[in-house]
Amino acid sequence: MTEPVPVTFVSSHAHLGGEERYLTTLLGELGSAWIHEVVVLEEGPLLRNLREYPVHVIPTSRRAGIAVSALRLRRHLNRNRPALVHANGVKAALVCALAGAPLVWLKHDFSWDGGLARFIGRRARLVVGVSRAVTEVFAGTGVQ
Repeated sequence: MTEPVPVTFVSSHAHLGGEERYLTTLLGELGSAWIHEVVVLEEGPLLRNLREYPVHVIPTSRRAGIAVSALRLRRHLNRNRPALVHANGVKAALVCALAGAPLVWLKHDFSWDGGLARFIGRRARLVVGVSRAVTEVFAGTGVQ
């Protein structure tokens, strides 16, 4: 059996859509030793579903919010030192990549495919797609 690794999970949104349902299901299936904390990039109903975990909210506005949130996340991660960061969604992955986090990106869809996806992918240790189709943007780039 693999030893647990303390992971910080970063969620792009706090709605109750597919990405958030995936995250709550994953957290529910993992043992608590794997869950260092959950960082959410906005306030919303998802926070009610995360009450049993350590949660930190870093509000991210649309205007210049990504850069500010990346700086806040970097400071937060430097204080908390997770072994790995799991980015749930493209906004979370971009904030994590800019923060210099040891990143695994779960890519759910085709949002922002192209240059932005490849930029994030080059900075991730691993990109996992919900299907082969959503990772085709990385074909021939060396992104794992």
